[in-house]
Amino acid sequence: MKKAILISLLLGFFATGLFAQKNKVMRQHINNQQIVYAIASSVNGHALAVADGEEVLVYNSINFETLNHFSQGHSQTILSLAISHDSLLLASGDRGGALVLWRFDNGTIVESLQLGSGAITDIQFSGDNKYLILATAEGKAFLYGLKPFALLAELADASSDLLAVDFCPNNNCFATAGADKIIRLYDLKSQKLLKELHGHKNWIRSLSFDDEGKRLYSTGDEGRVYVWNTASLASAYLEDEIKIKGKRLSSVDACGKGRCFAVAGIGGRVVVSHLSGIYDFEVGRAVHQVVLLPLVNDEIRVALATNGFGLVVISAADMNYWQYYTGNKPL
Repeated sequence: MKKAILISLLLGFFATGLFAQKNKVMRQHINNQQIVYAIASSVNGHALAVADGEEVLVYNSINFETLNHFSQGHSQTILSLAISHDSLLLASGDRGGALVLWRFDNGTIVESLQLGSGAITDIQFSGDNKYLILATAEGKAFLYGLKPFALLAELADASSDLLAVDFCPNNNCFATAGADKIIRLYDLKSQKLLKELHGHKNWIRSLSFDDEGKRLYSTGDEGRVYVWNTASLASAYLEDEIKIKGKRLSSVDACGKGRCFAVAGIGGRVVVSHLSGIYDFEVGRAVHQVVLLPLVNDEIRVALATNGFGLVVISAADMNYWQYYTGNKPL
């Protein structure tokens, strides 16, 4: 994979005088023209892991210098990545059902397991770094304890694809969702089902709790973002339903307080709802995953795993340009 390089959007448009030189719009590409299915950011925002086929590359998320390269452990395409909140571990899952747990500082393989033959579609670490959960295309969720590493539960949630998992920020629950259109909330310690959330009319492909655990965001093939009030898990309910132009949304990532989230889809559409405003644009390629990155100089950034552009990191300045250029209206 090539080092990050800055490429102007369309050189011809700079000649139109739409921008001053100091506001020249750029976007950062890594592995240009490649397919990236999975990305993960460290909690402190210093590192960005990128699935490059059967390997993982780790970059400094500010200057995109290569920090590490994990080249062994997988024989099939990596579809899911997660970095533990203390940045000690990296977990990766591939199309063939292989799970690899790495030391994040040097790439040493800590654990390597084969979990059936179905793809590992999502992986998440708990906020206290004690648990790991993953979803598989065989309709199962696997919950592991990390201290020591041990399987705690195997949950058969659906007869077909399980596509999304996430932990509550306060480490008392986790959520699963997939092809059966149902979100399930579980108690983390007992693994007992607490609540089923109904409302989706098509496959659910992504879940994300906000930083306070008061809201759970979900999205999928029907082109909507569902906002669930999870302040009380036993009485969780649908708070809002936001329609996004275009169908088949593939990924949602929530951030801090308020309605703060980013969502993206197979059609290349990206919507970012943030305290600083709503950004609505298209990148021209299918987006498999969107990750909100920590602020840099008070400017929001999103990382996109795309089909053809590789990894793209976009700043708010770029979002403003795309919103203007494409003529899209927020939400």
